[in-house]
Amino acid sequence: MSYSRKQFDKKKLKKLAEENSAWSGGGSYYSERKGRYIRFWKSHGKNSIYAIYKKRARKKARKYLAKNGFWTKKADDLWWNVW
Repeated sequence: MSYSRKQFDKKKLKKLAEENSAWSGGGSYYSERKGRYIRFWKSHGKNSIYAIYKKRARKKARKYLAKNGFWTKKADDLWWNVW
C-alpha cells in the first residue's frame, strides 16, 4: 500500500469517527490501546444478531406476500424449476 493511500484511509476513518456514532450502524472509533482509528461494521457474518434479524424479516415478508397472492423471487424460481 502506498503512502498516499494510507494517508487517505486515515483521513477517511477520522471523518467517519467524527460523523457517525455507534448507533448509526457503522463507522470508526479511536482506540487508545492501539493508538489509531479502527473501522467497525454492524454485521460480522451470517451468525450476527443483525443478520439473524434480517433473515427473519425477509421470511416474514415472503410469507405475507405469498398469503396475499404475490410472487416472490424464491417462489418464482421454484415455479420455473417445476415446469
